[in-house]
Amino acid sequence: MLVNMLQRILIGIGVLLSVFLLTAGTANALKIQPLLIDDLNVKPGSSSITKIKLTNDESASLKVKANFYDVEPGSDEGGSVLYSNRSQDSTLSNWINLNGLDEFVLEPGQSKEVKLIVSVPVGASPGGHYALLSWGAAGVAPGKNSVGVSGEVGTNIALNVPGNVTEKGDIISFGTIDKASKYERLPIEFSLRVGNSGNRHFKPKGVVSIQDMFGRSVTTLNVNDSSRNVLPKTIQEFKAQWNDGFAFGKYTAVASIAMGGAGSASANYEFWVLPTGLLVLWLVIAVVVVIILAMLIKNMMSSMKKQ
Repeated sequence: MLVNMLQRILIGIGVLLSVFLLTAGTANALKIQPLLIDDLNVKPGSSSITKIKLTNDESASLKVKANFYDVEPGSDEGGSVLYSNRSQDSTLSNWINLNGLDEFVLEPGQSKEVKLIVSVPVGASPGGHYALLSWGAAGVAPGKNSVGVSGEVGTNIALNVPGNVTEKGDIISFGTIDKASKYERLPIEFSLRVGNSGNRHFKPKGVVSIQDMFGRSVTTLNVNDSSRNVLPKTIQEFKAQWNDGFAFGKYTAVASIAMGGAGSASANYEFWVLPTGLLVLWLVIAVVVVIILAMLIKNMMSSMKKQ
């Protein structure tokens, strides 16, 4: 099991490095749209067709080839995934057919649309299935001034198979990053950990509302602007930061999250913002005011005695 895990990690690192290579220097040659397909719903025994677009931005022709990987959740809470080569036991990566366009040449500036046909077999298990369709070098095209793709760039695909699907999500924890209850100043960063105990993915959306001690809304922070999915049997952390404005007193952060078919959830976190410097200044001013008042009262009392 440890060997398999290491293999998946190495493949994942390789794919990520390849994607990085394709975003730097001459590797900008190949572009793909979209980078994510996460709205596929296909019943067992049915098919669905989606198009992806490849573009060669290089000045020479590119010969590319499709590669398929299985996708599993990573071990951290940042939304990372592990990639492994598809096998006979794979699901989604084996259900994808490119209608014969697994390998082809793109001329300089040329774009090509590829039909991605997903055929779900009868008896397929309901819930989420995940795969990566990537494109990498297929050698040099014969008879042309050609170059090969130095890395891979791909589309992550999330499929939902209807049936006995369990959609269940919840807020595992919510608070500030360091779990403190008192701060001297902004910014303050919040951590929202969302768990998926079901068998299909969902995309949490919502806000963190900051309310003062009188229940008035001070500011609203968006959650999951990057539209990350939470895969089954995982926990993911989402962060939001309160940056601007003047803060003093007691506040309540209210997280309100919608999780699609997995329902909705909310959580509160109370904290104080008490700037030490400001408190010291106010204390000094108060002491000075008291001293001045005391002196004025003393002078008045002295004047009254003389009369």
